Amino acid sequence: MINEINVKQAGILLSIVMFANKFVILPSLTFYKAGFAGIFVTTFLLGLDLLIFYLIIKFKEKNQNKKIDEVLISNVGKFFTKVVYIILFVYFLMRIFLLLNENYSFLKDLVYEDATFLLFIVCLLPVVNAMTFTGIRTMGRTAQFFYWFIIVGLFISLIAGIFSSSFSLPTIKINREMLFAPLRLCFWFSDYLFFFMIIDKIKLEKNYGNTIMKYLIFTAILLVVLNLIFVGLHDVNTFIYKGALADIIQFSSISPGIGKIDIVAVLTKMFVLYFQTGIMFYCLKESLNNIVGNLNIYQSIIVLDFIILFIQYFCLVTMEKMVKISVTYFNIITISFLAILLAIFLFALFKQKRRDYEKIY
Repeated sequence: MINEINVKQAGILLSIVMFANKFVILPSLTFYKAGFAGIFVTTFLLGLDLLIFYLIIKFKEKNQNKKIDEVLISNVGKFFTKVVYIILFVYFLMRIFLLLNENYSFLKDLVYEDATFLLFIVCLLPVVNAMTFTGIRTMGRTAQFFYWFIIVGLFISLIAGIFSSSFSLPTIKINREMLFAPLRLCFWFSDYLFFFMIIDKIKLEKNYGNTIMKYLIFTAILLVVLNLIFVGLHDVNTFIYKGALADIIQFSSISPGIGKIDIVAVLTKMFVLYFQTGIMFYCLKESLNNIVGNLNIYQSIIVLDFIILFIQYFCLVTMEKMVKISVTYFNIITISFLAILLAIFLFALFKQKRRDYEKIY
């Protein structure tokens, strides 16, 4: 099928999604909310995501012949299935706004101070539209090619931080704030919702779950290491720095001797940005199609472009606004949807167990 991706491509796309919004302000914000215990917060939220990824894989293994739509409709009906996709649409739309504004602020500070958001979006949106238009299969194959460029750039940045003379392993201090920080920061995680959107597009193979989980665990380890190095470099001043990956390499002691080595972090972030935005835009398109149902690909892209530009300019969206809303309102949406999703899956598993029991007796 033209819309299918293989397991390796699915693992790579999910790995890139897991990087989403975690290279810029999140490490600084985590330190601000939980201090030196922030690494526990990051590890806990990544671990929770991995657990839910695993549960979704196991659920799919039990229902290989059913699509997610069919599972939802059979358990909650068509109306509530629409409600689920409306919530998903809002979620992915807000993730895109957070992604766009974080990265615009990051690139404006680091690359081109006079850049406008219009210039940023003109450079980004046509590529994202093209990725969505060509479909998930092309996106998966392109990501498979560029993925290792991203990983190499990430490793160079992390190694530069480790071998910096100012780096030392941070002393982890447990505090009360670490108990509440996950509730504030969960909107930056919950990447399993993308898996929810593409799971029916994956060409299932033997041990496909193990392959996907290997990519996800590898990504989670890299993110934990990134947070450790970031805090180890900046210590009590960590909360000041708003561009985690670039700040690791830019403020390392080896950077002045080599020159503009921070371009490695910028290029890595740009590769990740294009794919992350493309993936989120694809999820938006799929959610919209499940809500409306009668839009072709051209109409979907035009509608979504209009919605994004309209909200961005008429609601005066900024990174500061998005961060503030994300830790006060969008986190509630994330927690609520997780509860709804788990309730639906548990109910479906219960019904299946009951049917199997009735067949036996």
